[in-house]
Amino acid sequence: MFNVGGNNVYPEEVIRLVKSNPQIEHADMSGIQNDIQCHKITLHVKLKNDSEENREVIKLWCKENTSQYKILKIVFID
Repeated sequence: MFNVGGNNVYPEEVIRLVKSNPQIEHADMSGIQNDIQCHKITLHVKLKNDSEENREVIKLWCKENTSQYKILKIVFID
């Protein structure tokens, strides 16, 4: 579990949601704890058909389908 601004974020919940998108092949999360007991979360995503257009679609889809504090940064992996 990650703490983001006093909110609990459960990686399993976010990853399950993200993987429900048929364009996503793999997803994982990492969190780095800062000095005030909060985490900076990064979502790592591998797309089935990687392109800049698909990346923008996924970013928008994530914003529409989960709370903004749950996904602060998205990194696309090859």
